[in-house]
Amino acid sequence: MDFRNDEGTYTNLDLYAQRLSPEGVSLWSPEGAPLAVVPEIQQTPRLIPGRSGAALVVWTDARDVYEDLYVQRLTPDGISGEPNGRPLCRAGGRQREPAIAYDGRTFWVVWYDYRREYDEETYQDLYVQRLDARGNYLEAVEGVPFWTEPGQRTGLVLRAQAGVAVVAWTEIRGSESDVFAARIEATEP
Repeated sequence: MDFRNDEGTYTNLDLYAQRLSPEGVSLWSPEGAPLAVVPEIQQTPRLIPGRSGAALVVWTDARDVYEDLYVQRLTPDGISGEPNGRPLCRAGGRQREPAIAYDGRTFWVVWYDYRREYDEETYQDLYVQRLDARGNYLEAVEGVPFWTEPGQRTGLVLRAQAGVAVVAWTEIRGSESDVFAARIEATEP
């Protein structure tokens, strides 16, 4: 993954990807595959390989009023499905810091979501979305909430296998912090 900025102001970061051989040789064009070349900042990219050399990339994107999540599927040849990605979640408020996993059949994405109060960042809910190998959504279009208890959260870790995902994070409530985890089972599309 590569951030690029043409102006030198760090206010317009674009995303590119490159596939390397085991020897470290670029397998795609020297410039790499463009993921998002649009105004504003694209950041926190997460990439995970899928089957047959394809990969899925998810990132936080500020091209609209609030930070949203965008997704891009890359073929083994570095061809992206849609120029500049497509929205994974553009609900009101911010969506940030995605974590991604692949269970051998579907991709899982979880993130911090502030849609309940988007002027303030007080409700930091956790949402999930699943995508099939072609990048099609398997859950509700803007994702599904799976943790909405009051608290501040950090450090999402996601693992998935055979239709089940486990998400862990640190949660701060008042002056106390603990590690929490949730098991999420796939719903049938």
